Amino acid sequence: AVHAGSMEAAQLLIDRGADVNMHVEETMEDEGLTPPLMLACLAGRPAMVSLLLARGADPVIYGDKLYRTALAYAIAGKSTEDGTDHAAVIRLLLKDARIAINRQGYNGRTALWN
Repeated sequence: AVHAGSMEAAQLLIDRGADVNMHVEETMEDEGLTPPLMLACLAGRPAMVSLLLARGADPVIYGDKLYRTALAYAIAGKSTEDGTDHAAVIRLLLKDARIAINRQGYNGRTALWN
């Protein structure tokens, strides 16, 4: 639902107990397992990010074996579809008190490095 950008489907699944922090296989890249929030950040979907955060998604867990956070995913994303807005996603994440801007990932890299 997150990968497809379906807000309605995501809401229904979450309402029925889907784990918003579960790591799922990402088929676009061979970088490990990626939680839904990171996929929404990479895709630049602010409404989906807002929904996931409101329903308990953890923005500071690492999203893959490179130890990237939601903020790093949002910064790395490229707007290629209508309705994508990575700047809005970054603003949403920065408003969240749990965000650790300087959290280091692989080789000590932070979101700013991206």
